[in-house]
Amino acid sequence: MALLGVLARVQESEYDAMFARLEQVDGVTPFGIGETMRVGILVEAESLSLSHALLTQQIETMPGILGAWPVFSHVGTDQSAEVIDCCSESLEEDGDG
Repeated sequence: MALLGVLARVQESEYDAMFARLEQVDGVTPFGIGETMRVGILVEAESLSLSHALLTQQIETMPGILGAWPVFSHVGTDQSAEVIDCCSESLEEDGDG
């Protein structure tokens, strides 16, 4: 199980509709943080790849979302190799690996 904590900046006039749309996405739990232009989002998926896909393909592209940034992640111990592989590829592309 992979969990992402996401902070999203939202269009104020779209807040209620966007919140309702987020509630309809499986594995996504939006929560208010006391500001009308920001929302917290918990993303739960079977793997880090699937949680990333939810973030980039469904949340970031949703009407009313101006930007979404992961601020927390947790991956179950059975998936720790996936995190290492993910980071290793990123480092290799940057020339630091």
